[in-house]
Amino acid sequence: MNVRVIAATNRNLLAAVADSTFRADLFYRLNVFPLDVPALRERRPDIPLLVEYFNHRYAHASASESAASPGRRRSCFSRTDWPGNIRELQNVIERAVIVCDSDTLSN
Repeated sequence: MNVRVIAATNRNLLAAVADSTFRADLFYRLNVFPLDVPALRERRPDIPLLVEYFNHRYAHASASESAASPGRRRSCFSRTDWPGNIRELQNVIERAVIVCDSDTLSN
């Protein structure tokens, strides 16, 4: 059997290995091809694209006539640090589309 494992974490595993809070053998098995993806707060130009994508996705899934436009709120999305990264942004957009009763997202 040929198996590939993809694992993600927000912890510094090398430091955890040094502190003996993460097994060194497991770290070296997982660390074959590391990918370092910066936090969303470090990729602010990606936020408007993600907002549009999630907005369209959830508006389409909820069978609304048209996607609610983020409009002026787009800058608000870009100013937020998003400690939960893309999942947090995704959840906020989904919730906004569900409760939005107009064609523009608002507070």
